[in-house]
Formats: sequence, structure tokens, C-alpha cells
Amino acid sequence: MPSILIADDCAPVALIMARHVREAGFQVSLAKDGAEALKVLAQKPIDCILLDLMMPTMTGMELLRHLKENPQTSDIPVVLVSSSVGAFRSHMFAERDADICVGKPFTRRQILDAVHGALKTRPTVRTTAPARAS
Repeated sequence: MPSILIADDCAPVALIMARHVREAGFQVSLAKDGAEALKVLAQKPIDCILLDLMMPTMTGMELLRHLKENPQTSDIPVVLVSSSVGAFRSHMFAERDADICVGKPFTRRQILDAVHGALKTRPTVRTTAPARAS
């Protein structure tokens, strides 16, 4: 069963996304910011990340940059889920940092379609946790 990490500082939004993906049969981990997401990534295998852009401590943009620069995490598909997606959409896809973008507010179908689409871009499901980032 693929594992999804949801990184969003808005607990109600994170819980809604978590419910949607759990009901679809995925395992779910939650992080309230990018720094907490890195801790989760160091502890368990993650197959896809649903990532908000605007978070405290470490923003989604900072986390995304870190993920893509690290060979241990660069292949994890990332779905940006943010009210700011429209402004960043062309930049993100041009840089090829994010795999899919979903705007807020979103529907259950949009979230699930994005997760399924992102997982299709991944060659295999992760079986071991990545090495700790330095």
C-alpha cells in the first residue's frame, strides 16, 4: 500500500486530505511544516507528498528544493496543494520541481486524481526509508 505524506500547516485542510487518501486505501503521515516533513521522510518510506507552499519553519518551496536536490528523495513525486498554485504553476512545471499542482479549494476527486497521477510517474514503490539528510 503506497504511503502518502501530507505537509500542510492548516490542520483542518490536512485532515480532509488525509481522510480522502485513507478512504482510497493509502497509508498517511502528516507534517505541519517542511522541517517536520523531513523528519517523517527520514523515518519511513514515502511514495508521494501532498505539499502546501505556505508553511512556517520551512516553506513548501524550501522543502521542495531540498527534496529535489537530495538524491535520496529526488524521485518522490510531489503534488503542490495550495491557494497559491495559480501564480506558481508555470514556474513549477518549467523547473520540473513539482509533478502535479492542485489549487485550494479542492475536491476529493482532484486530490485522488493527483495522487494516482503522481504515483504513475514513480518507477517503483519505496521499500526502505531514505538515508537521513545532512
